[in-house]
Amino acid sequence: MHDVFLPKRKIYAVLLIVCIICVMCAVMIFCTAYTKCRAESGILPEDTSLSYMIYEADTQQVLQRMNPDATADCSQLSRLMTCMLVLEHEGISVTDYITPKENSTSSSGRYELLTSNQYMVDHLIKSVILCNADNAARLLASVVSPNSEYFVSLMNEKARELGMSSTYFTSPDGAADNTQRTTVNDMCRFFSYAVNNQQFRNAASSPVAHIWGGTAVVNESRMLRNAVFDNSSITAGIYTVYGGESRLSTTIYYITTGASNTELPQTRLILAMSGVSDDISYDLGVSYIENALTNFTKAPIVSKNSVITTVNTESGELTLVANESIYCMMPADVTNYIDNISYNITVSNNGQSPYGGGTVSVLTELTPPIEKGSVIGTANYLLKDGSVHAVTIVAGNSIRSENEIVNVFYKTIQENTDIFLIISVLVLFEIILIVFISVGKIRRRRASRR
Repeated sequence: MHDVFLPKRKIYAVLLIVCIICVMCAVMIFCTAYTKCRAESGILPEDTSLSYMIYEADTQQVLQRMNPDATADCSQLSRLMTCMLVLEHEGISVTDYITPKENSTSSSGRYELLTSNQYMVDHLIKSVILCNADNAARLLASVVSPNSEYFVSLMNEKARELGMSSTYFTSPDGAADNTQRTTVNDMCRFFSYAVNNQQFRNAASSPVAHIWGGTAVVNESRMLRNAVFDNSSITAGIYTVYGGESRLSTTIYYITTGASNTELPQTRLILAMSGVSDDISYDLGVSYIENALTNFTKAPIVSKNSVITTVNTESGELTLVANESIYCMMPADVTNYIDNISYNITVSNNGQSPYGGGTVSVLTELTPPIEKGSVIGTANYLLKDGSVHAVTIVAGNSIRSENEIVNVFYKTIQENTDIFLIISVLVLFEIILIVFISVGKIRRRRASRR
């Protein structure tokens, strides 16, 4: 009896273990699906400090956002700004070597810099961008200026230049400081600028890179390492965890989609996300990008040489055409995204404004003569998301004054511009000479009377 019972106990134990494993797998699958579902619907815990924004770099449109102007952790952005200033410094090359003046270890404890060694600028930048080596950021800043306060002033000056109005830096390495601040809005502005720098973009788009001592470092952005989006041509990612035990994280992710050999420009999306726990940041980030790629498409607002409008002037009909193509990110299920069109009439006729200059919104204020191809001003398209996109408009045809004498005179000037310019200079010289002679005669007469 005992021999029969023992195998049953083992079978029950195995079945129990299998059941436990199945339950754990089911819970993990449910949690993953639940997180994605909440991300897609925008539902998050009530006490979340999450702020995020998805931004299209070319059109400068905000596609999705949540608390975009809430204060976010600034440590990562501080280090990235340090790298950007070093890359843009005329006196520094990425192949230069730097010798530290003191030994240092990164806050993670993984990266050590010794006074006995020299370190290539390129390796230092990659260690900062890929794996948040704060001691490398301090060393890079010291090459630009040994005065840390002065370097921080350069960081804040660059932030103002980029329109990062809610950002304030206090250190080149992002050391904890209650006065430093930023927002995901400003993170998007910075990254849309930084990825235009090839060396910065190459570093941020590397899943793995080699730094000093032959050490291989892995990009801490899981969204980049996992190559989630198959149709992307370029991706770049930055990731850091802050907040101690809370394990809150900051993610900045860049993705370019669409064929580069077509007339339609590529879509360049930037995701900035901060204040979300480390364990769900990956799923949230992937969901947000997927939603943006699914629900928005880049489409032309107006194409080059297309007719914007026609204007009835006192001398006939004037056609205004687009001098360039402009695009916007449009919801996939919307066909007309334009809310309003306004006009700024500024310059025409080789830089001369026949209607007094300034700006007007009434196109009928245009007066002849106007030559074909003359820049008239801009047409400003207000979209339903609140963004404004301006396109330069030019005259599609010429119009003349009804006064025949004026037309003949204007045509003569147009055909003999160089001659009239010489004549104008000679006349001006004659006027100056006459004035000079007249002043001399007046002085002599006054002197003779005395």
